Amino acid sequence: MLSRRIVLSSALGTAAAATLAACASGTQDTGPNPSETAEAEDNQQPSSFVIGAASEVPVGGGAKFRAGDTEVFVTQPTSGEFRAFDARCTHAGCAVTAVVSQQIECPCHGAKYNFETGDVVSGPAPRALGKLTINQVGDQLEVSF
Repeated sequence: MLSRRIVLSSALGTAAAATLAACASGTQDTGPNPSETAEAEDNQQPSSFVIGAASEVPVGGGAKFRAGDTEVFVTQPTSGEFRAFDARCTHAGCAVTAVVSQQIECPCHGAKYNFETGDVVSGPAPRALGKLTINQVGDQLEVSF
């Protein structure tokens, strides 16, 4: 005579096996369609932008530019030497606006960053500004992400 425990265990085991078999018999996903991947790559933003004239950035100061959908803050610590940063303050996402006493300032909550490195000098910012690659091409500045 079979015990109730054996009957219930057998029934549960059969149900589990049937469920696994049903899951395994579906179609297998082999990844995205190559044409979908090509479309996604075509819709991406370019990775470099000409943002403006080098003369717009004062020596010892900075200026804000747009690179596609991103605001960029560029400084010129010494003549002909440029630095580029993501203009969003790392504290609350406000845009940094100016260089005062060799510090990039955020007007929202008072965060200050070193204008050569983007490192936090003071305020509530938890980390440095994001650094971007910048090149001078003729009289124009070009940033890369």
